[in-house]
Amino acid sequence: MTDKELQRLKILEVYFEKNNYIDNSEAQKILNVSDSTARRFLNKLVKGGILEAIGERKGRKYRKK
Repeated sequence: MTDKELQRLKILEVYFEKNNYIDNSEAQKILNVSDSTARRFLNKLVKGGILEAIGERKGRKYRKK
């Protein structure tokens, strides 16, 4: 992971201390990134086994494994 991605991961770890799920729009807000960047990052975390994706398309949410 790049330094930026590690910083984003730390932000998400803090978020998950108080929340069970996150969606793309919330990730965009807290990470201050675009829709596509948030989607790519969340999908990378799913592939890395850090997050689990629940649902399809626009209703998709992510939770920590």
